Amino acid sequence: MDKEYNRVLFGIDSKKLNFKTNAGKLTEVMFKIHFPDKFELLSAKFVNKERIEIKFTGTDGSTVEENLSNSTREISDQISVDLSEVTEIPKAISIEFILAQVEGPAQEGFVPDTVGGGILVGTGG
Repeated sequence: MDKEYNRVLFGIDSKKLNFKTNAGKLTEVMFKIHFPDKFELLSAKFVNKERIEIKFTGTDGSTVEENLSNSTREISDQISVDLSEVTEIPKAISIEFILAQVEGPAQEGFVPDTVGGGILVGTGG
């Protein structure tokens, strides 16, 4: 019996992050990501001055694995990063994808789960 697998992933569509500055202060960071269709984007925020956390809601299961296995396609989205905790351009930026909540009833003891990360983007400086 043949089985069909759909490969859907989290990722950045370009290695370029778009920075806007004003008088040496960071004012905007934008870039394009892709993610499986059983996840919805919640937020993207700088934390610890050198990491961007991109948080998602799972729409079809309580774990990353359940949502991934039920996904059949990828969604692309241009996102803007919350800069409330950072003003200067960091020398390196890591990006982490997190399943932060789920729609409907979660399994008992639901804990946010990392769905990928470790992408390091040097900014030159």
